[in-house]
Amino acid sequence: MDSPNSIVIVGGNEDNQAKLETQLKPIRLDENIGMAVTSIYHGEVMNINETNNTIHYVVFASSIPHAVATRDRATQAYEFKIPVGNYPSTASIMKAISDGFRSITWGRSRFNDRSEEPRLLVSVDKEDTVTIQIRNLVELPVDGEDTPWKLIDVGGKFNQFFTTQSVKNINFRQNIHPSFLYVNIVENSYINGRQSRLLSMVPISMNADWSFHEFSHPNFVPIEVKEFSKITLDIRDINGKYVRFDPRYKTIITLSLKSIVA
Repeated sequence: MDSPNSIVIVGGNEDNQAKLETQLKPIRLDENIGMAVTSIYHGEVMNINETNNTIHYVVFASSIPHAVATRDRATQAYEFKIPVGNYPSTASIMKAISDGFRSITWGRSRFNDRSEEPRLLVSVDKEDTVTIQIRNLVELPVDGEDTPWKLIDVGGKFNQFFTTQSVKNINFRQNIHPSFLYVNIVENSYINGRQSRLLSMVPISMNADWSFHEFSHPNFVPIEVKEFSKITLDIRDINGKYVRFDPRYKTIITLSLKSIVA
């Protein structure tokens, strides 16, 4: 077998730390060679990222400077984005949303003082329950795919009649999420009836900073492509999307090769 026993791949592709590749000297493999992932280092996962950091809200048009309320347009919809990052808890995400409302500059309007401006108030009690209250908003839509509300288990209605909701303060950093590691040279496996070059499932920690996992019993998958000079790897979540690692941290994956003849 004209190949190494192990391959270490460091760093993501184009700031995507879930998409890795390495260029090798041309390798030609014997029959019945398998590959396994034996360890992974990864950085923080951005549970709030550009796909779910938008906050939509609706106010009365008469609240906005220079806006004219009409019978057909008595309200006005707006949005803002909260910072992307690794948020430790439900409460921390809610605080970011609350701070987003406070940072809005309304200028001259019908508000007599800032207490009348649109607000989202957050409190956490001794039972670790987060209470969310909106003020001076016509509606706060929580069903958009580009919003964080699903992540923090907020649903139902938020409007001028339903202003308060309570949810559990989830500690995200205790969570381990399943993900899938795909490699371009291994044989196809079936996932939900579809063929894919799956090497292994990989547990992804939501901890801050670095996380490490070593596979005590690595599963070797037959290599289908016998001659190659490049290996590409994708780490995707259960929805088929790239895991959103913080690009400041380099993902490091160790692969092992060996004969799998019985």
